[in-house]
Amino acid sequence: MPSKDGRSSISVFEALPAGSAAADVEGTIIDTKGADKVTLLVSKDTGQAFEFGIISGNDPALADGADEVAKYVLTDVTDDDTASTVTIASGEKTGKIGYIGVKRYIRLHRIGGSAVDAAAVAVLDCLAQEPAPNHN
Repeated sequence: MPSKDGRSSISVFEALPAGSAAADVEGTIIDTKGADKVTLLVSKDTGQAFEFGIISGNDPALADGADEVAKYVLTDVTDDDTASTVTIASGEKTGKIGYIGVKRYIRLHRIGGSAVDAAAVAVLDCLAQEPAPNHN
């Protein structure tokens, strides 16, 4: 039986707005300051595959942003340890991506292709300050 809830030690932010798009979609920039754990949770329809990448940097506007390499992106759906993108197959409805890089700001981006209804949230956990700050 749970004796503690996780609500007071996490912050949840929109990482990718819900919707359908056939072109690239840039997600929300997430400030990871104070978080020991960062997980991106993706939800999509099952009709199409979903390809995405993570851009990271230390500038708040990600002016220094670059595609993050696979060694900092933890997921069980990646096929290539050196790839900078991950694909969630057409039969999958959800995916989770862990970020263990050293950059302060990250942004999930959906990479072109067919229209896919998808959305994502970022969960920042084990924050240095509690209660968790709100990015909204």
